[in-house]
Amino acid sequence: MKRIILFRTVVSHLRRMNDTWSQMGEMGSNLLTAEFQGLWLIPLLALPNAIYIWLWILPGAWINTTKRATPIFGGSWPSDKTSQGDKACQYLAVLAHTIKMIQAACVVAWFRLYSPDSLTPSAVLAQPAWRLALGVAGVAFGQCLNVAIYAAIGRNGVYYGSRLGAPLGPWCSGFPFNIPVVGRHPQYTGALLSLWGGVLLTSDDSATAAGFPTIAVLWTIIYIITGIVENTEGHGIVSDHPLRPDGPAAKKAARREKAA
Repeated sequence: MKRIILFRTVVSHLRRMNDTWSQMGEMGSNLLTAEFQGLWLIPLLALPNAIYIWLWILPGAWINTTKRATPIFGGSWPSDKTSQGDKACQYLAVLAHTIKMIQAACVVAWFRLYSPDSLTPSAVLAQPAWRLALGVAGVAFGQCLNVAIYAAIGRNGVYYGSRLGAPLGPWCSGFPFNIPVVGRHPQYTGALLSLWGGVLLTSDDSATAAGFPTIAVLWTIIYIITGIVENTEGHGIVSDHPLRPDGPAAKKAARREKAA
């Protein structure tokens, strides 16, 4: 009798364990499905950063691309290097803004597909007060940095004129480049502040379950990688600016003076 009772007890525990593993497997499957169902968005989010890394490493390739594209759009390719660089920056600015608009539309489409109620005003206002305050502050300060960098260094400074040989304004060490932590990457910092401000405002239970915070983390990593590439020696943002006190041009001039 005791053996029968022991056998039934063991069988009962095994069934419970099996049920538990089944539930855990189902939960894991649901989690993976939720978090990976919208990862088609990642290549679209990474596209401009991939372009930036490519032209930062191979600026001549972008010059050649814009040279071939100019006649297609009915323009004439300038003969001097400085004007060619300016034209390349102009094309890059148009391309970057176009991709940003496509990205914004894709993010809205993602929400419409996987969490349609999260972007509604009622859902945003239903967030806790601390999330509303931090979210609005993040978006506002992030956009402030984006506007400030355009005002500080202009289109050519923002769009890699130092790498493309475009005419540049004076070297800027004031706002927004003098903010602690931000350093020479106020635009990327602004983008990330806006991104995570948006996460705080829109990631309710539905958007979180659908994986939007996971997408935001991956997007953040993409920005960090881009910043690291641009921050290598001789390639920090506008680091090749001829008036940078500690830049490559200044070091080259110092070596010439020393040799003389």
